Amino acid sequence: LDENHHKALNGLGGHQWAHASTRDLIHWQHHPLALAIDAEFEKSICTGSLFYHQGIYYAFYATRLANWHQHLSWATSHDAIHFEKQPPNPLASPPVGYSPLHFRDPHPFQDPETGLFHLLVTAMLEEPALAGRGGCLAQLTSPDLKRWTMQAPFLIPGYADAPECPDAFFWNGWYYLLFSNHLTAHYRMAQHPLGPWLCPPIDTLDGTLARVMKTAAFGPDRRLGVAWLGTRTDDKDDGKPQWGGH
Repeated sequence: LDENHHKALNGLGGHQWAHASTRDLIHWQHHPLALAIDAEFEKSICTGSLFYHQGIYYAFYATRLANWHQHLSWATSHDAIHFEKQPPNPLASPPVGYSPLHFRDPHPFQDPETGLFHLLVTAMLEEPALAGRGGCLAQLTSPDLKRWTMQAPFLIPGYADAPECPDAFFWNGWYYLLFSNHLTAHYRMAQHPLGPWLCPPIDTLDGTLARVMKTAAFGPDRRLGVAWLGTRTDDKDDGKPQWGGH
């Protein structure tokens, strides 16, 4: 578990993937850690995403090393409870032109037209076309979820910081792309899974209290957004924001 604002493992966090499940959002069952730190080089197992394909659950995530560099890793499971980390690990590393400190939050999706898999990654260009606006969603593609090839950036939203925790899904006739900048969740819309992406007049899903939102289908006609909610000092509305949250 985290020890006082990421101070575990010399400030690298020591994060691991916990797991709880529910059928009604009221009664929850806790499971063993889905992805635990079990190798010396793993100092933090960062945010990622699950993808189900042909009877296998794929977990894509980032591993932070002792030098703070971030690399992509993956694991598989047949029951979504017991995951086995897979080689190669790392699966992918920041290529030339990308900051080694920003290569995390992988999110996969499949293009329904080509069958090709795309992996979106929080990243930072080292020499962006517009100075100080290098935050981007890097993109890798794969024919089989195992062999990945780096492609051109999927999206450069134009913010100074890196767009975190991307999410991509189809809903009610539109493709949606979510990411978070400046502690706020933003979204784009398109008629094709690869864009071009439209920015609505108000592109935020909520205020700064709901950070790095991800979504999941819940039943046939419902989709839930889950975000990190920071607490405030003394649990008061006017208290100073704290790092701890829910």
